[in-house]
Amino acid sequence: MLHNDLHRRNSPNHEDSWKAPPSGWIKINCDGSFKPSLGKIGFGVVIRDHDGLLLDEKNGVVNADCPLVVETQAIKEGTHLALMKKLDDVEIETDSPLVYSDIVSTGKGKI
Repeated sequence: MLHNDLHRRNSPNHEDSWKAPPSGWIKINCDGSFKPSLGKIGFGVVIRDHDGLLLDEKNGVVNADCPLVVETQAIKEGTHLALMKKLDDVEIETDSPLVYSDIVSTGKGKI
């Protein structure tokens, strides 16, 4: 299941806290950062269970010229980690409305 957290993150009442997935589910938080002057993209992925226990993480830097690339790369890396660990019932959280809607509109919003 792909979960877009855009509404919560942009809400004026948003608290910067991690929201657990349903019991028995795994949550993958994906995010990226783009520094145009350097043409570098950094991404980060954190995988936690419903109790908040850290299961895995990954980060990296990619040469690119588009911020959407970083968000897509983060989701790709998170999905890859979940597949390699054979995780089921996975919720992916992103704050990129464009990447989210592109994945959902192609019908590939499920792992």
